[in-house]
Amino acid sequence: MKRVFIMILVAIFLVVSGCGTSKTQLDLSKASIEDLNEGPGKGNLDKIKNLFNAKEAQIGDSVGDMIIDSIVVINNDPANFQAIIKLSGTVTISGRYVHYENHETLGNKVVFLVDEESLAMFPQLEQDKRYIWFSFINQDAAKEAFGKPGSQGTATIEIDEYQINFTKTHSLENMAKLIEVIEKE
Repeated sequence: MKRVFIMILVAIFLVVSGCGTSKTQLDLSKASIEDLNEGPGKGNLDKIKNLFNAKEAQIGDSVGDMIIDSIVVINNDPANFQAIIKLSGTVTISGRYVHYENHETLGNKVVFLVDEESLAMFPQLEQDKRYIWFSFINQDAAKEAFGKPGSQGTATIEIDEYQINFTKTHSLENMAKLIEVIEKE
């Protein structure tokens, strides 16, 4: 009986302290750029099919349905590795979008946070522990597709020209070109 009581107290403590909360449940509408760039880590690497190492990748390599077009290494030091990787090829992904209104860093941009199911098939750097999110290169098309500032929801989209900006600066987020909104809620 005493053991059951202790287990109940521990469970209550974990719930109240937030220890049982998944970092994948990020509130995108209220997230700061630091929240987005902190990320949940990689979790179960066995589920990720398109994980690649930017130090070993070559131009022309296939990463899932995408091809690496360019790799610019900004800092090759293992402790402070930074690079910009551009990939091409259309992919269909699902996730959450928000059209920010006067965000402290992102202004009025539309951004997209890739959901866990799509993450398994989406190109990801081994070195990158951040949430996999991006803004759209073609913001005018994204704003038209996703609605007025303050709009948010879930969507399935097709993208191309994905650029991973794995840098220490918060002013350079990942980017992609919106090709089509397949479904939007």
